[in-house]
Amino acid sequence: MRAVKADDVTFDILYRMRDYQYGPRPVRFFLWRNDAEHALGDSPLPDGLVRVFRDNGQDGLACLGEQRINYVPIKAEIEVNLGSDDLVVYETVNSSTERLNFSFRRERNGREWVEGWDERTRWIDTVRNYRTTPIRFELRRAWDGDIDYTSEIATTLFDYRTIEATFDVPAGASVPYPATVVTHQGTNARQARVNLK
Repeated sequence: MRAVKADDVTFDILYRMRDYQYGPRPVRFFLWRNDAEHALGDSPLPDGLVRVFRDNGQDGLACLGEQRINYVPIKAEIEVNLGSDDLVVYETVNSSTERLNFSFRRERNGREWVEGWDERTRWIDTVRNYRTTPIRFELRRAWDGDIDYTSEIATTLFDYRTIEATFDVPAGASVPYPATVVTHQGTNARQARVNLK
């Protein structure tokens, strides 16, 4: 039984890259709220299935996707996962790695060995948009260990070990997201967390 039918609902499109959650490809989301601004909001939405259609240009509809949702209060956000999109490509490349800041342990007999060091890695993540419209892209990457993280693009922490950056990618263009990750190893490590620099 259909509970709600809404025409011309305004929504945002967001591409998310979270390999630990969705796999190795960017996933397209439609985002909107259960409110009057989005042609909804008269009442809470019950548990059920949300189906999204678009005009196919031939006097018919094409189904873009569907998703089961739980109860949605008035003014709450609704997210529909439409799956991966072949026209948006993400890749990550380790462009260089070096080890530095060695700390040694020395014994009375003169023997010594490395007990701590730092590993600096330069990563270049690239998003290529083959679509004819610009897109909004959200990147989340989780890191293990004691990490110092630096990027030229505005980056925040989602949690103690996950970085998050959101940026626009013009139509038919690619945008690099360069970052430097310093991982403290051995006795150089103090606390398992990402520290934004």
